[in-house]
Amino acid sequence: MEKKKQGIVITSVLLVCLILVVIGVSFAFFTYSRQGSKENTITTGSLTFVYDEQKAEGNGITLNNAFPMSDDEGKQLSGSNNVFDFQVLASTKGESIAYEVIGKKDDASTLPENVTKIYLTTLSGSEESEVATTVKDGVVTTYDELSDTQIEDQTGKTLYQEVIPLNQTGYQKNFRLRMWLSEEASTTTNGSWDYNNKTFTIRINVVANGEGVTITTPSYTDTSGANAPELVEGMIPVVYDEEKSSWVKQDLDKSYAYQDQIWANAVTVTEENRATYMSAPAGTEISMEDINTMWVWIPRYEYQYTNLGDQYAGGTQDLPGEIKINFLSGTSTTPSDATNYKVHPAFTFGTDQLTGLWYAKFETSLLEQCIPKDNAINANCDLTSFTPQIKPSVTSWRGARISTFFQSIRGMQISKYATYGFANDTSYDIHMSKNSEWGAVAYLSQSKYGKYGNPNYTGADKEVAINNCSNYITGIGGDTVSAPSSNTTCTTNTYETAKGQAASTAGNITGVYDMSGGTWEYMMGVLADSSGAPRSGHTETYNSGFNGMLNDGSQYTNGINFPESKYYDLYENDDSTNHNGDLSKTGCKKGICYGHALSEVGTSSSITGWYNDFYNYVFDTSPWFPRGGYYVDQRGAGIFSTHYNGGGSGINRTTRIVLISA
Repeated sequence: MEKKKQGIVITSVLLVCLILVVIGVSFAFFTYSRQGSKENTITTGSLTFVYDEQKAEGNGITLNNAFPMSDDEGKQLSGSNNVFDFQVLASTKGESIAYEVIGKKDDASTLPENVTKIYLTTLSGSEESEVATTVKDGVVTTYDELSDTQIEDQTGKTLYQEVIPLNQTGYQKNFRLRMWLSEEASTTTNGSWDYNNKTFTIRINVVANGEGVTITTPSYTDTSGANAPELVEGMIPVVYDEEKSSWVKQDLDKSYAYQDQIWANAVTVTEENRATYMSAPAGTEISMEDINTMWVWIPRYEYQYTNLGDQYAGGTQDLPGEIKINFLSGTSTTPSDATNYKVHPAFTFGTDQLTGLWYAKFETSLLEQCIPKDNAINANCDLTSFTPQIKPSVTSWRGARISTFFQSIRGMQISKYATYGFANDTSYDIHMSKNSEWGAVAYLSQSKYGKYGNPNYTGADKEVAINNCSNYITGIGGDTVSAPSSNTTCTTNTYETAKGQAASTAGNITGVYDMSGGTWEYMMGVLADSSGAPRSGHTETYNSGFNGMLNDGSQYTNGINFPESKYYDLYENDDSTNHNGDLSKTGCKKGICYGHALSEVGTSSSITGWYNDFYNYVFDTSPWFPRGGYYVDQRGAGIFSTHYNGGGSGINRTTRIVLISA
C-alpha cells in the first residue's frame, strides 16, 4: 500500500502539539491542539507588539512612542509586553519528522523589510540560545536578510528547522520571538522621520510534513586520499551546522574534506539520549548538553623531513613554510620517497600500525565539579574518581600530577566505558597523549590540509592563535595570534566565533583547539636515566607519581610503575644538565626526534623555535615535557612550543587525550 502523509500548518500558535501517529506501516497523520489567530505587529511612532502568548492569556500589548534601538537593547526585551513565546510538542513513532518555523509578513505591512529586526531564541528553563538563522556575523538579521522558505505552497522566511528523530516521545521546543526597529531607521526628510506611522505585521507558522520540509545538513566529499575515520563503539560522526549553531549527525563519508581543511569530527554522548542519537538520521541536532567527548580524526600520513629544522620548511623562523604531507592508504609503511619522506611515527602504536588516530578536540576537563585553587590545588577532591570530558567553553582540568592524568584517562576505557558508550573490550585504546601524537597534529596543521593551507589566513595569521583566556576556558581564541592574557575573550571569542576558530588547527571549527595557550599540556614524554629507564621526576615531593629516579639519583618508590613502553616516548641526553635545543645533546636516541615537533621545529642551541615559540628540552631535574604554553605566554606559546617540568601538579598544567581503534 502506498504510504501517505498529511502536512499541517499551525498559525501563531497558542500551543502546538505535533503528534505522529502510525497506523500499521502505511498511513501517518498529524493532529494539533488549539489554533491561534494573534498577529505580531510593529507600528512605528506608536510601536505596537501583539503576541499570542504560550499560555493563551491573550491580550495584545503596546509600546507607545517606541523608536529604533540597538541589537543589544532589542535582545534584552523581556516580559509579557515585549516577547512572543510559543512551543512545539511532538511524539514520533516508526519514523522521524521534520518541521520548520516560518515568519510570514502581512501584505499590508508598510515598514521596510530592511529595518525590521527579527530575533528568535530557544528556551531551556531560564536560559536562552539564539537561533543562528536570525543572527549573521554577530548582527541580528532584518526580515529581508532571512532566507525564503523552500516548502511547497508556503511563503515567508525560514526561522528554524529541525528533524525530530524516530520513536521520540515527549519532544518539546520552546521559542521566543522578539522584533524591533533597526538603528538604521533614523533618516528624516524635511524634518520628518521617514518611518513615522508605518507598520510591519508578521505571523509565525509552524509547518510539519515529512516530505515537504527539507533539512539541509552540511555535506562534504573528501578527495585528499585520507583514510576514512575508524569509529569505535559509541562514537557518532558529526558536522557543524551554522544555521542551527549546533553539531548535527552526518553520514561518516559526508563528514570531512581534508583538501578543504574540513577535518572529520565525532562525539560521544551521555546515556540518557544515546540510543536516540545512535539511531537518528543525518541532520539530527546533538545537544551540547548531551555531549561528553569530542574528537578529531588525524589520518595516517608521510611528511617531508629534509627541509625542516633551520630550513623552516622553506620559510623563516618568524613565518615557517608548509610542511609537505601526503596521506597514506591503509597502514602503508613505505614512504613515496625514502630519501625525503618519513611515515609519521604517531601511527605506530607498540607493534600496531594505525590508519589514523582520534585526538581530543579540546584540553581535558572533568564531569565532576572540582575547581583548583592557586594554593590548594584540587583541595577536597578525590583524584581517583575523576571522569574526564572533552568539551568547549568549560574549565580545563589542572592540578594533577602526570600519573593521575594517565590513570584517569585510561579509566575511560577500563572502568568508565559506559559513561561514554564505549565497549567493554580491547577493540580500541584510550590514553594520554605522547609528544609524537601532538607532533602529528602540529605537522598536519602546518600543511596545506591545516590552518597553514586555509585561504582565509595570510602571513602571520597562519599560525594557530593563542587561547589567552585567563580563566582557563577551553576553545577560546585571542584577538591576535599572540594576544596578551584576557578575561573578556573567555566569553566573546568562543570556539564557534571567527576569532575562536583562528585558534583551531584547521582555521575553522573542525580542527583541534587549545594547542597554543590555554594551559601547558603534559605529554607522556620523559627523559631516561643513566640506565635507560624513564625518570620519575624532580624530588620526593614533586614528581610524576611514577616510580623511578629522582634528581638526586635516588629512587622514588611510593608511586605506581610505568605502563607499557607504547604509552610513552622516551628520550636520552648526553648531558643531563642541558635544556636547550642542541641536537647533539638531547633527542630520541640522542638524535633528531622525527615527527615529535621538537628538534625538527627548533633552532639549534636556541631557546626559541618556529614562530618564536618556546623551545626548551627536558633534563635530569625536569624530565617531563609540557607542550603549547599557557595563556600569559603570548609569542612564546604555540603549537610548536615545548618546555620541561618535574612532573608534579600545578595550577597551569593539564593534558590531552588520544583514542585509537585497535
